[in-house]
Amino acid sequence: MQVSLQALKAFDAAARHGSFKLAASELALTPTAISHHVSKLEARLNTQLFVRKTRKIELTELGKRLAQATNSGFQTIAQALDEITHIGKLVNVNTTSSFAASVLLPSLAEFNAKHGDIEVAISTGESVEHNQYAVAIRLGDKRMVNSQDILQCDVFNVYRAKSAGEQNNLSSLSHIYTCKWKNPDLPPVPLTQWCNQNGITQALALTQYDQELFALQQAIAHGGYVFCSQTLAKSYVARGELCELTTLPVASDLCYYIPNKSALATLPARLFSEWLSNLMSA
Repeated sequence: MQVSLQALKAFDAAARHGSFKLAASELALTPTAISHHVSKLEARLNTQLFVRKTRKIELTELGKRLAQATNSGFQTIAQALDEITHIGKLVNVNTTSSFAASVLLPSLAEFNAKHGDIEVAISTGESVEHNQYAVAIRLGDKRMVNSQDILQCDVFNVYRAKSAGEQNNLSSLSHIYTCKWKNPDLPPVPLTQWCNQNGITQALALTQYDQELFALQQAIAHGGYVFCSQTLAKSYVARGELCELTTLPVASDLCYYIPNKSALATLPARLFSEWLSNLMSA
């Protein structure tokens, strides 16, 4: 059976207040309009919902049953609207620790300045969950990723800390910090290709971490060299903590991407995705 939503709202308000007058004040209607809506609802249901008395109204037993249902239903609707409104002002970003520390956090003030009404909540972890309400930024194999979801394909080079000596003194290069992924499905960092491309024939001692962030931090802390992606090294170079060697960088099969990027369901998520795409292409 179909009944008027306005009639149900009028009934619900009258049931809560025990008064057509107070219900009218809540809904910005007249008491006569509230009484009319309730009477039409009673006629539609073929039952009496209120006992009208001189100065008050009282629910009948069937009225009490309906009041419980309308009160619960409207509270559920109100709660859902509050949650959706909150989601409409929030973007949840899930990504790896390395990407968060090296790319997102150094640049987040730019997004906040442009979209100050949107709250950004960043969570990290090497295993990243994603859904249409959150922006999940993942590192993957570009050969296995939808090209429309790719933010940036990774290019690698060697970077040195400020205290590591001359930038092009490759003959003294003997030790490099780099990365070996926990995830066996990820393509390895292309260090061998870089050595071949730049004529590096001497054996290199490697200190490997499962996150590029650790390799970057160790190179800076110990005045060493790090082989890592330009994506993550960019902010360290901008701050003067690292210098990129004037060697030939090497492309890799690694990429950063947002799964199902075109299906992001909220405006904040879409705006964040657009901003991030522009940031990484700059």
